Amino acid sequence: MQIAVVCPHLLPAFPHLGVGGTEYRLENLAHGLQAAGLDFFVVCPRRDPELVREYPFPVLEVDCWPTRTASLQAGADGGDYHRRVLELLACERPDLVFLQASEDPARFHTLAARIIVTDNCPCGKRRFEIRDYGNVRYRFVSEAQRRSLVESAEEERLSFMVHTGMAAREYQLETEPGDYYLWVANLNWGFEKKGLDVFLGLAEQLSEKSFVAYGSGNAELEESLRLFERSHANFEFGGQLARGCQHTAAFRGARAFVHVTRVGEAFGRTVLEALTKGTPVLGNSDGGTPEQIDADGGIICDTRDALAASLEALGGFDRRRVFASAQRFHVRHEIEALIRAAGELF
Repeated sequence: MQIAVVCPHLLPAFPHLGVGGTEYRLENLAHGLQAAGLDFFVVCPRRDPELVREYPFPVLEVDCWPTRTASLQAGADGGDYHRRVLELLACERPDLVFLQASEDPARFHTLAARIIVTDNCPCGKRRFEIRDYGNVRYRFVSEAQRRSLVESAEEERLSFMVHTGMAAREYQLETEPGDYYLWVANLNWGFEKKGLDVFLGLAEQLSEKSFVAYGSGNAELEESLRLFERSHANFEFGGQLARGCQHTAAFRGARAFVHVTRVGEAFGRTVLEALTKGTPVLGNSDGGTPEQIDADGGIICDTRDALAASLEALGGFDRRRVFASAQRFHVRHEIEALIRAAGELF
């Protein structure tokens, strides 16, 4: 069986340059498929020649740049990319296609292949209608997300849930972390949606503890964080967190990671990045977050008055147990479930 992994038209991938969760998940999935010895290839928009690096699997480019630019803001829908991907897949003739929800399966269902569409959108946010094309099934990344989007028995029949996986390279246990609490998100979410207001409130309340925040994409908010840094000796703003060694070190070195959101999180990528380093997480009941954080991995807290005490309690967590808890999200489990679904659901 040959598999095609299709990247969305929105953001650069292979290499993944930003913080977008979909593109990051695709790279983890591809490395997992490679480790499993499966026959597959990746399809993505044209890559910058100066940034292209070698991968241990085929990456096929189509002659279209990613559209998260002024053209996307002007309403570009990636139509040229879709047409060229469809032509490429019709030529390559894979048996199974892994597609993202940003690419409507209505554009691809004519392929002579089974198609699994993975929806990474926040809970309650529908990109398109779930329709029975015969060869398409819809995969959600958390039960919370699926419950919020599936509205009928027919949609239930056409869909299933498999949690997002993390590639083996992400599992890097740190048993002797630093003493800081960590927050990481794209600042385009604003001050409240990803819990930045909560994190800064904790920094003000717990002045004897250290807090570090990373983020970029909103110049006004970046300046606000620099001003907060100058007036609070226990707070540090690190700006953009570059993927690679810096990114890994930030999550490994944290005493705990704070993930208190209000966006209907489907399955927060940063939570898994923390758990796979042995770093416990302070989360809330938003979206799929409770499915990520068990009793060994962190604390779910929805009461502002209890946040400080919960954060303090995370310092006593056994990081080896946190790391062991994260093994349930290893990408091999995701791949096994997807392959099984491809055989059972069609």
